[in-house]
Amino acid sequence: MNSFLKEIEETKINLKIKGIPFLKSKSVKKIKLEKLNIIKENIQFPILSIDKLQLIKNIRIMKNFAVKNNLSLAPHCKTFMSPQLINNHLKKTWGLTISNNQQLSSIINLNVKNIIYGNLIVNEANLIQYLDIVKKYRKLTNIYYCIDSLFGLNLLIKVVTKKKYKFKIRILIELGTKNGRCGIRNFKSFKKIVISLNNIPKNILVSGLFFYEGAIKNSSLSKVSKKIMDLLQFTFRCHEELVYQNLYKEKIKLISGGGSEYFDLVTKYFNKFNTKNDTKLILRPGSFIAYGHGYYEKKINNLKKRNIIKSVSDKNKFFFKPSLLLWSHVLSINDNGIAIVNFGKRDVSFDLGNPIPINVYRNNKIYRNNETKPNNLNVFKLNDQHAFLKYNNKIRLNIGDLISFGISHPCITLDKWKYVFLINSKFDVIDVYQTFF
Repeated sequence: MNSFLKEIEETKINLKIKGIPFLKSKSVKKIKLEKLNIIKENIQFPILSIDKLQLIKNIRIMKNFAVKNNLSLAPHCKTFMSPQLINNHLKKTWGLTISNNQQLSSIINLNVKNIIYGNLIVNEANLIQYLDIVKKYRKLTNIYYCIDSLFGLNLLIKVVTKKKYKFKIRILIELGTKNGRCGIRNFKSFKKIVISLNNIPKNILVSGLFFYEGAIKNSSLSKVSKKIMDLLQFTFRCHEELVYQNLYKEKIKLISGGGSEYFDLVTKYFNKFNTKNDTKLILRPGSFIAYGHGYYEKKINNLKKRNIIKSVSDKNKFFFKPSLLLWSHVLSINDNGIAIVNFGKRDVSFDLGNPIPINVYRNNKIYRNNETKPNNLNVFKLNDQHAFLKYNNKIRLNIGDLISFGISHPCITLDKWKYVFLINSKFDVIDVYQTFF
């Protein structure tokens, strides 16, 4: 174990941390030996758990997909930001993706071979900080940085010249779509970048192209598919221009895209346009390790319908499923058909929908499964620390009932937890993962 991971394992925590029941501080590595169990309720609630078996299954499906399609994975750490999770489950991927210097500094200690900096920097101080990190770890890690404007490129040139950096600085040019997020929108704008790339310092290396298709939103899947195809066609036109201008200086040329919603379509159209087979596709999914109930369940169903990844899901014995659950108790029942539960906006995402009740537990066992009848239990409002749960009186909820909730957006839930609790099929806490948001 490297020193950074050892430091995490030796960190002492107590009930100042959500989920931890102990007044006396204990090291992280010892907490997983304390026989904590969610159903036995010998922990502190609310608590966020991640199911180890489902986590491993989700990762396996994605890895199988990558192998089958001869592509590589650089999972986006902004979803989970846990060095332990990365070390235990994702260390053997091609690389990782991060979004800022804080995330980079938290992850680079793991000696990852490749890191994609999936964001832009437009101020000098942050760019110097980034380049100092690259300089320090250049012999251990290849880091790829994005630009999408002459401003960004000129700032990079200015800082490299001013600070007299001589080491290799790898860049990806970001492409985008109308009403999307970042990224160059058309070939005319791309050509302006290309002209400037002919005069950059020799240690700035053009490594490839980068895009995020998840910003494409439309209720029609066929229209989304068409826009993704157009984006890939535009990407390869830009790629051919870089080849024609002899701007690639390294053997491996990268094209990176693919969140957790449409990675199969990205792969499909990449293979369609990569006729010369002279690029390497790097996908950057993040939410796939956890997905979620509600919003992401619809995305999982769409993946199934498209049938593109059918043959890689372990002979169809399983498919992607949510691995996160939030656990909390009924606190109060004073209005007919409405229960107050002890979690709120400080504990869970609500931007893509409120949490979804899954199971009700009473006396250490399931009292009611709600997945098949979701309208009988429904979170309709959240305060900072409380949830409002509407329920059918036939259910007969009691104060003190323990309820598990599916969450709609893992990225915006995990960042509310300093520690996440890994559980097995018996709901034992088998590990405690620190996050670095």
